[in-house]
Amino acid sequence: MARNVASNVGLDIGTSSVKTVELIRSGTSYKLRRASIQPLADAAPETVAQALKSTAETVVGARHLRISVAGSSLLIRRIEMPQMNAAELRNAVKFEAENHIPFPVDECMLDHHVVQAGAEGKNATLLLVALKKEFIQERVKMLHDLGLKPELVDVDAFALVNAFERLGPEARPKNYGLLNIGHGTSLFTIVQSGQPFFVREINTGGLEVTRALAETLSLDEAAAEKVKLSADPARAADLKAAALRALSPLVNELKSSVDYFENESGEELKQVWVCGGSAAGWAEEVLTQEVGRTFKVWDPLLHLEVLSEASEAVEGRGPAFAVALGLAVREMVAPQ
Repeated sequence: MARNVASNVGLDIGTSSVKTVELIRSGTSYKLRRASIQPLADAAPETVAQALKSTAETVVGARHLRISVAGSSLLIRRIEMPQMNAAELRNAVKFEAENHIPFPVDECMLDHHVVQAGAEGKNATLLLVALKKEFIQERVKMLHDLGLKPELVDVDAFALVNAFERLGPEARPKNYGLLNIGHGTSLFTIVQSGQPFFVREINTGGLEVTRALAETLSLDEAAAEKVKLSADPARAADLKAAALRALSPLVNELKSSVDYFENESGEELKQVWVCGGSAAGWAEEVLTQEVGRTFKVWDPLLHLEVLSEASEAVEGRGPAFAVALGLAVREMVAPQ
């Protein structure tokens, strides 16, 4: 049974920024009470720790603080296993994981998500999650040293699905994609009937577009980033050309992922929603054209009431807060 809570805090530690949100629920509506975004010059622990100190008003003392993980220390694999009860499955996953992950199982924390329970005589389908213990232990220690005590650790891909199912448009197809375009990487999740079917992390993000634009316009990266974010109509053609060149690896991975889903499921994927710090109109246009599916930027703030304390931090940056909001909205009920 879900807990009765007054508020939840989601903390998304990315490679280029730290995003935090405090979400409260009133009746059937959610309210964003506080939010912050702190840029990161690099991903060094001391840099992240300094950024977290700057978010103290939002996160210090939070009773219900949630974090999530992504990156090279995390692996998600789609596997099949014989029918068994929950307890048997937990034990069997550890042995099965040895066949699917490239590092020792005893160095990992393992979890799984049942995508589809097998029918009589058929295998069940799972998403196997493996996270290096060293990574999460260091992350949690850093938080504890700052007086922050997370109550759960989620996965970015699952937080995104949770955010979209709770805060996305009510009219959505049975099958859809979620593409989170970050600074250095992108995360693509295909959702079937509200459940993640497939997850892929792709080493292409907004940084590649910035670099391609810098080369096209003979600018340094800082100036090119400003051009990219400005959405200046006079630069639209240059930006589209840079995005086409830079996102070629992402396009190829997306096509491969869509083909895999459609071959495995026998169903069609027509719609992909785009979020993340590098989500923008140019991504909609380029990806729709190149992948042959409809891509649309999704702003999770559209289904929230943003209170005055949070409005300045999130203005024009709603898609960047999707992971943090997915963490905050998890298992949330109205306070009693």
